[in-house]
Amino acid sequence: MILRTWRATLAPGTEDVYDDFARTRSRRMFQDAAGCEGFAFAVADGLDREVVTFWRDEAALAAFEASQGYRETVAALSATGCLAASGDVTVRRVETAADHWWRARPEPASRPARAGDAEQLMDVERSAMTAALPHVFPPDEYPYPSAEVLARWRHELAEPAVDVRVVDDPAGGRRLAAFVAWRGERVLHLGVRPEHWRSGLGTRLLAEATATAQRPALWVLAENHRARQVYEHRGWRPTGRTQRAEFPPYPTEIELELVRG
Repeated sequence: MILRTWRATLAPGTEDVYDDFARTRSRRMFQDAAGCEGFAFAVADGLDREVVTFWRDEAALAAFEASQGYRETVAALSATGCLAASGDVTVRRVETAADHWWRARPEPASRPARAGDAEQLMDVERSAMTAALPHVFPPDEYPYPSAEVLARWRHELAEPAVDVRVVDDPAGGRRLAAFVAWRGERVLHLGVRPEHWRSGLGTRLLAEATATAQRPALWVLAENHRARQVYEHRGWRPTGRTQRAEFPPYPTEIELELVRG
């Protein structure tokens, strides 16, 4: 078996962008690569990162490194601006027992939302907002409007023009892990349970929602700094338009548009 280690140093402040890229695009690349027996993403020290992959033989690794998919993924990672310094690659042969190698589990697939998902959609949205935005919606002053949000979800699930896709929680049960809703080229809602943040689910669902849109757009709270950073690192830019949010204290939302190419 062949062990390949890639090392790089990140630019300060880009850790979330790199981690999302690794958990989405890089992971899929390795899962689909012929002859890849396993992989791991590691934090080496501070801003240093490592990607360790295991290959069936030299021929499999050579074919991977010569593939168009690999070259495109490397170019896309460089374009994010994450890399302060791309380090070295080491390759060596290792001996390992057959039961010591692994392949990562496939990522959970999305599915169309059903009418019965309304309460879970509301619950995911509530858990994400409570965790991310207490400075915008102080819970003692502005309790989460569960009834109103549930009514909105029931209405949107029944609206033919609105597409809603969800990911079931890998832990099982009837819980949802994430969702996205859109109408035409406008993303209406995107949410991920806090325990699944940085898993790549939000990035995957956003890509599904905007796959065929020419000029996708969305609204985001001006004070939702975490979400704005993620969007802007993926090419979304402010249009200059603002509006008030639908629930008290009616904070300001800004419109973002995805700039392709």
